[in-house]
Amino acid sequence: MMKRPRITPQMLASLGLACLTIAVFALLPAGCPSTTTDPNSQVSDGNSTTGTDANDPNGTGGTDPNSPVPDTDSDGVPNATDPDIDGDGTPNSTDDDVDGDGIANVSDSDVDGDGTSNADDTTPAGDGGTGGTDPNNSSGGGTVPPVPVSVVLNEIARTGGMVPDQVAGVTFTGFSNPIIDSQGRVAFWGTYAGTGALGEFGLYIWDTQATPPALRRIIHDDPATAGIVPNRTLPTYFGSKRADFKPLDQPIAWGGGDRLLFACALVDTSTASNRRVGLYRWRASDPNLARVADFEQVSGLFPQVKKASDGTPLFDTTFYLPGISDDGLAVFTATYQYIRENNTFPSGRGVYTSTGTAVSAVYDTFLHQNLAVPEQSAGTLFDQPSLFTTINATGDILFQSLYTGSNDGRGVYLVRNATIFRVIDTRANASWPGLPLGAQVVYDPNAEFAVALGPAGHIGVDGSLTANNATNHAVLLWDPNAASWSTLTGLNATPADALASGVNNSGQAVIIAGGNPFLASGAVQTQLNATLPAQLQGAALTWGAAGAAVSNTSRAVLPYAYTDGSGSGLAFWTSQQLLVAADSKLGTPTGLAQIGVISDPESDRPGRSGTLDDADEFVFRAILSDSSQVIYKAVGQ
Repeated sequence: MMKRPRITPQMLASLGLACLTIAVFALLPAGCPSTTTDPNSQVSDGNSTTGTDANDPNGTGGTDPNSPVPDTDSDGVPNATDPDIDGDGTPNSTDDDVDGDGIANVSDSDVDGDGTSNADDTTPAGDGGTGGTDPNNSSGGGTVPPVPVSVVLNEIARTGGMVPDQVAGVTFTGFSNPIIDSQGRVAFWGTYAGTGALGEFGLYIWDTQATPPALRRIIHDDPATAGIVPNRTLPTYFGSKRADFKPLDQPIAWGGGDRLLFACALVDTSTASNRRVGLYRWRASDPNLARVADFEQVSGLFPQVKKASDGTPLFDTTFYLPGISDDGLAVFTATYQYIRENNTFPSGRGVYTSTGTAVSAVYDTFLHQNLAVPEQSAGTLFDQPSLFTTINATGDILFQSLYTGSNDGRGVYLVRNATIFRVIDTRANASWPGLPLGAQVVYDPNAEFAVALGPAGHIGVDGSLTANNATNHAVLLWDPNAASWSTLTGLNATPADALASGVNNSGQAVIIAGGNPFLASGAVQTQLNATLPAQLQGAALTWGAAGAAVSNTSRAVLPYAYTDGSGSGLAFWTSQQLLVAADSKLGTPTGLAQIGVISDPESDRPGRSGTLDDADEFVFRAILSDSSQVIYKAVGQ
């Protein structure tokens, strides 16, 4: 089991993890549908002809995104020019429910009912939509590629190499661990220096849609770019005045519709304040920048925030691990502290969502000090939430939290349509379908679970389980189709030691059991190192308990180390065999000393965002023996 201690910002920084701010189920029936009525299910746009309804997860009706003419109230006037979109007699400018779907504008992820999330809709009060669609199937899936027989490494960027949009002589000095999307685009942070450098860091992508593919800058901290930060005044640009700001630690995540989320500090040249920070969305198809959430929006959730003389809220926040659904609902976690008007200093943390126009708190330790835990006894309240959370393409959000009451504990929770459901928790005397009678998840206040949420609703939980009078590490898998739990194991029912990857759309994940890696589902496990490549025959290897990745085509990437400490490597599972992709002992690539990949199951979103895509492409950061670094894109072929 991969047990993680309770996380502090300092610990995250030491681990090199990303930092920034944004915003149970009671074992539900198959597919885990919400028990909450779906207000969209009684709404029709009058123009529907064919097509499924992406805005109605219960599948019982709702606005039709395939409607040929966005005309919500069927009055013959398209939403783009209709002063009263829902036909209720109230002008859009003052209507608190513009599209008449029963959801107030402040919390509606699609205000004009056009099938486009507000986060991607440039005029969400009714323009017919300019984003949110996903023509490139960016949430993964599709045709299974032929089984590869080799891995080819392609160098994308190298320290000492040229930097896009900088003068000659300015070169890269460092990189973050990269992530890849379903189209093979690779995103990473880079730092740079040299005579004539404009700034010190930037966000870059390897753009596979360009002809030929090329390295491209998304943002950098050049003061001359003042004015490009969405929803900020002209003097503001992406950058930092804070000595403790580490650009390579800032979170990034790909989402559907060619969207890239990133967190970054901001500089306003008109003020000395260094508290400005935000979470933003860049879209490859435009390209277009949009605010997801910033320090000012988050501070607006809290009472009596004191302001500096220049009007800046005295509110410090750090954002963590964002994610986004294909409809543009973003989730993020944050820690914060601020000064109130009475000069007290509240602090806390929480899980938040953003529609692009409004930020909401799912659970916040300061705002929700008396939030009851679903399906627990009266007086049981949420306590400290984990800063690791995840979201899938349909907008389901998974998080974990401590709870306090007559019996303290820890639970995992699913958020669907803004309602919190219990997944599993550490209470005694509970009954969990599929697990032995009397089985109890072990409570440790100082060790977090590792959790993963699959594209099809499977949920993985890495913890310990007491069952049949024995306590063992356990990786549990919820199957929404069978509506039951299973325990993932190695051969001969050996308990899993760790959940090493996310969960794919078939309910498969990479686990470590008995020291060996397996691709396991509820019913089947495949030992991935049963036959080693010729280069590794006879080697004693330790397989990484974190940092693996899985695709929706049942391919996988596995980190390993030589047990004697003589080197480390990265292997690719082709669904038939392992291939060596990189190995410092073998000199593949030349000079390799260490390998950097993202290391949390929550960040491994199969087919969407992570180390591996569904086209047998994966990415890693190589640290060479001379301390230089290279970003590689590996391709199985």
